[in-house]
Formats: sequence, C-alpha cells, structure tokens
Amino acid sequence: MELTSELQSLNDALDKVPGAMLRAFGKEGSSMYYTDLVLAGATKRTLGLGHGLIAMINAKNMLCGRALVRMQIDTVSRVLAYTYVADREDLARRVIGGEKLRSFKCRDGKRLTDQYLIERLSKTLAWAADVYDRTSGSVHFSEQQLFSASEMTSDENGSHINLMITQFDTKYPESSWVEIAACFTELTDFFVHILDQYSASKPGV
Repeated sequence: MELTSELQSLNDALDKVPGAMLRAFGKEGSSMYYTDLVLAGATKRTLGLGHGLIAMINAKNMLCGRALVRMQIDTVSRVLAYTYVADREDLARRVIGGEKLRSFKCRDGKRLTDQYLIERLSKTLAWAADVYDRTSGSVHFSEQQLFSASEMTSDENGSHINLMITQFDTKYPESSWVEIAACFTELTDFFVHILDQYSASKPGV
C-alpha cells in the first residue's frame, strides 16, 4: 500500500501544476513575458516526466525511472536560475535566443553552471545533490548498468553470477520505488511553489 499511496501523492502533485502555470500567466489580457515561455516549457516537461515516471514504476523499469528523476532535478535547478539574476526577462530572452545558461552570472558573480545550480538547489532540497549524482549513472552508460544486470548468488558449489537479460527490474525492494516517486513528488511541489512565487512577483497578475 505504501507505493500505491506514494503514486497517488505524485499524481495529486502533478494535478496542481497546470493551475499554477495558468495563475502565472495571469488574467485574460495580461502581458506575455519571455519568462512565461520558459516556465511553460518547464511545466510541459514536468508533466511529461512525472507521468512518465508513474508509467516506468508500473512497468518496473528502474533505469528509466531514475533517469526521469535526474531530468526533473535539472528542470527545477534551471528554473531557479531565473531567480538568481538581476534581470530574469533579459536572461529568458537570451536563452530562448539560443545562448547557454552557463554563460551568464548570478548576482553573486558566479556562473550558472550545472554544478552551481545543483549546489543552490541543495540549500532547499538537501538530498538533491546526492540523488543527482546517483541518478546520473542512469543517464550515462556506467557501472550501474552492470550491477543492475547481474546478481551474485552462493551455494555449496561456490559463488555464481546470474545475468538478467530483461527489461524488468525485479530485484529492487518496494522502498526503492517509493523513494524515486517521493523525490519527484517533492520536486513537483517545489516547482509549483516557484510558479506561485513568480505569479506574486509579476505586475498586474
């Protein structure tokens, strides 16, 4: 029941995202900003990744599930970058125009690199940096794929390695599936918070 409950919590969190984005757009006839477009893209990505994660958990696909969590950490950390700069509209306009986020600096003079953004996110979500590092092994081909495809067993004849050539990840306990769902739920709740803060800061909303 714990996993069922956590998946419901994730669904509930995702259901809040479209309304938060609509509030960020403002009333009918409100001015449109470059930052609105960035956040709309992040909203679409959040919904796609979140519902994709639910599908991957139900399919018992830990590899893709972890990769989706890592992608959402990236989404939230990059959205937060627009709160670190003096002029978020200028940053949004230039990023939409093709410039790289890492080429800009925040108010404290540090560049908006992935490492810096993850460090800043970890000040709010203490687990973010550790989970980001661990789930990176699911994005890049790494030793994690070897470990997930093999299992050590022992009997009276010695130790053996069993290789699992299948798309299903059946050796993980329920707590592992609960963990990735819970991480995404917390990321989603925080993303909604960011949207609400943005709404409150916009003129005429």
